[in-house]
Amino acid sequence: MSSTTVTTRTRYADIAGDHVYYANYLVFLEDAMVRLYRDNGLKLLGFEQEGVRTMIAECCVRYHAPARYDEVLTVTSTLDQAAPKRFRFAHRIERGSTLLLSGATTHVLWKPDGTGLQTLPDEVVRLAGRRTERVQVLESRDETPSAAPENAIRAATRIPVRYKDTDPVGAVYFSNYLVYFEIGRTELLRSAGLSFTDMKTSGLRLPVSRAYCCYLAPAAYGDELEAAAWLSHASRVKLTFTYQISRPLDGATIARGFTTHGCLDAAGRPARLPEQIVRLAHSA
Repeated sequence: MSSTTVTTRTRYADIAGDHVYYANYLVFLEDAMVRLYRDNGLKLLGFEQEGVRTMIAECCVRYHAPARYDEVLTVTSTLDQAAPKRFRFAHRIERGSTLLLSGATTHVLWKPDGTGLQTLPDEVVRLAGRRTERVQVLESRDETPSAAPENAIRAATRIPVRYKDTDPVGAVYFSNYLVYFEIGRTELLRSAGLSFTDMKTSGLRLPVSRAYCCYLAPAAYGDELEAAAWLSHASRVKLTFTYQISRPLDGATIARGFTTHGCLDAAGRPARLPEQIVRLAHSA
């Protein structure tokens, strides 16, 4: 099993409010994965094998504690599983002995010439801790997000893909879909007469405790995407938003995912969700 650990120091650009923005943790994961490729003699940017690209298929992470500005973090990525056409990294981010994030990403080799997914070469498979017929990041396939129920209160907003959203192969960078998710849930709350700013003013916060994204098709610079969001679950102090990112021009579904949030008061203690949010979930 091949594993790599790197250290990184958080920057102002990583921060939203008083802690690292939840999508930016995924950028830290890339640092460790790139180091693992390099340390094992694998080429970057899809291994540069006759146009083969390395693509992330799924990502699921849990947030255990926040990181703040100018902290030194330790990022560990382990290539723990490989199936015939998909491999999986397990990830941890720590600050000293404190676990900040745990999770996993699955990856495929994709050839955009019509042949699609490629069988993994031996140079990748030999690095994995275990060979299996299937790898996944969700604890249960039942968690895989589906389309919104017909009676769900759903909000959608259009998002133009900017050049800065894309990676060196021209596709939207994988962490940016979590930014699109935030745009979707912000619009959903606005449609219900709520805003994150108003909640913060009243002493309530909705920190992300878990995030999942399934990447179904690439999006590119110049595309216009639609981020749809609905509330799929709400209890007294916990809620789950579900998302679908699509491209209206051709009707393609680009990504699906969810984020789970807790409701905390100003002192960081569990607090009751506002009734307007609970009603969004009960409408489904």
